[in-house]
Amino acid sequence: MNPYSKDLRQKIIETKLETQQPDQKIAERFRVSRSFVNKLVRQYELIGNYEPLPHGGGAQPKLTKEQIAVVSQLVEEDNDATL
Repeated sequence: MNPYSKDLRQKIIETKLETQQPDQKIAERFRVSRSFVNKLVRQYELIGNYEPLPHGGGAQPKLTKEQIAVVSQLVEEDNDATL
């Protein structure tokens, strides 16, 4: 999933600073989750920006690049085969 746009993030922060509405009201207004608004405001207060944070990682691939190439070639050669 892609991060929310910087424009949306900026509007959420501006709305929170100008109106001091509860996070739930802001979340409903911008159609995002309350936890996203809470985390974004906290990030802005601690770090001073609202940029998307870098991706935190995730599961490591089970296959190497070479293995993926072999599988792709096998599928290309006989895409009707079953496992």
